[in-house]
Amino acid sequence: MGDAKPDESTDQDFWGDDLLGRKGEAIFVLNLLRGKLNALPEGRRHFVLNISADWGHGKTFFLERLARQMAKDGHIVAHVDAWETDYAADPLLPVMAAIEDAVSSLMNKNAGAMASAGGTLTKIRNNAGAIALAAGAAAGRGLINRWVPGLSDDVGNIVAGGKNKGTSTAADLAEDVVEAAIVGGAYRIVEAVLDKEAKSAVDGFRQTAKSAASFKRDLADLLRQAEREADVPLPLYVIVDELDRCRPTYAIALLERIKHLFNVDNVVFITGTAGRQLSSSIAAVYGQNFDAWRYLHRFFDRTYQLAEPLPRPLIAKFVKDQKSKLIDLFTLPEVSTEDYLNDVFTAFEFGARDIYQTLDLLQTVFDSWGVRQMPAMLILVPLACCHHTGKVGSDWSSMVEVAIAAMSRLEKRLTQFGPSSPTYAQLLTYVLEMASLPHNKLRNTNYEDNARGWVQDLLVRDFDGSRPYMTTYRSLLSTAGRVS
Repeated sequence: MGDAKPDESTDQDFWGDDLLGRKGEAIFVLNLLRGKLNALPEGRRHFVLNISADWGHGKTFFLERLARQMAKDGHIVAHVDAWETDYAADPLLPVMAAIEDAVSSLMNKNAGAMASAGGTLTKIRNNAGAIALAAGAAAGRGLINRWVPGLSDDVGNIVAGGKNKGTSTAADLAEDVVEAAIVGGAYRIVEAVLDKEAKSAVDGFRQTAKSAASFKRDLADLLRQAEREADVPLPLYVIVDELDRCRPTYAIALLERIKHLFNVDNVVFITGTAGRQLSSSIAAVYGQNFDAWRYLHRFFDRTYQLAEPLPRPLIAKFVKDQKSKLIDLFTLPEVSTEDYLNDVFTAFEFGARDIYQTLDLLQTVFDSWGVRQMPAMLILVPLACCHHTGKVGSDWSSMVEVAIAAMSRLEKRLTQFGPSSPTYAQLLTYVLEMASLPHNKLRNTNYEDNARGWVQDLLVRDFDGSRPYMTTYRSLLSTAGRVS
């Protein structure tokens, strides 16, 4: 096996936007896999690692950058998006297509050294096709019709007739079928069909087992050729993402294929799942009493849980993405948008998942923004947090009161406003008090306190006819929240 080590020297190309700090985890995973394989005896150097992370924690980003790191280190890397390929009759086919694409790319770069690999790749493809065809072979009605045309239609009519007559048991239906076959002089034909089908099934199993053995042997040979003739470091990495998004039955079939067909020397699979989402989907199919979590883990040699993202990088990425939009107009003196978002999420005691979902809600609000007033971030962000928690009050005013209660957890003083040095909660209280004033009175009132004066200016600019536009935020967030 090759001794390529993860290259940590160049990260500006594909780790430059790593705001969640995943590069260090990728280097750890690569070193872990290398150590695990080296500890295994030759002939058994295969491994399946599951990467688990909750939705919004950067799992796909991690797997994509991990694949690029592996390719940079010289490895053959195949990538399978399980969700995009779950229409396939057999998951073996998209996996083999991804491997073939990766190997073909290597052959194109090393045409001379890999000249003999084309034949091996063809044999692998043929065996994979034979296995897939065997798994999807027609059964029941199609098989019977092959030998006794029309007989399965007669059987179907008998079954349908039995249902119409009230026949309720399998034994009754079977008796009707056999009786009809005897009356029609077809008993011996049926018996011959069953004997022939049983023999065909056994022969088919033997042939499939033979194809599977050839498939494994040829794949191992191909990898050895790549190492020997093109100086490619092993193992071959196959990354399978979005398992939790595809059909549960397809996900299971894919994992079964990995377990039984790809336990090949120098082949490593890395799967990506969203926490317990896949096990929940499988349990929904097989019943809530089915231990789907334990069942799934029989397919994995190890599972690595990505670290919980720190809030600040998530916020920084959001602000960076929104710089050309409305969010850069936040005007609270001496407080950046990023700092304010961080303070609000801290007050609401949000974890990374809550932050991600709330930022996604704000993104939807900004994308649908269609009025001249700019968003009053001072009030919009806390109300978005209230919406996320489900504590929306009965109207705008009561929703603001919920936000004030949450923001009261912060003792931070805004000294930039002078002697009063209000807290965020006090500023929101001023908003609630002054938002109900008529426009003329609000505009003409002289507030000596700098903080109240700042809120006054905010509300005057936000007026839309008879009221500040921010009083519609409760309804706006409710509408945006229905986008999924």
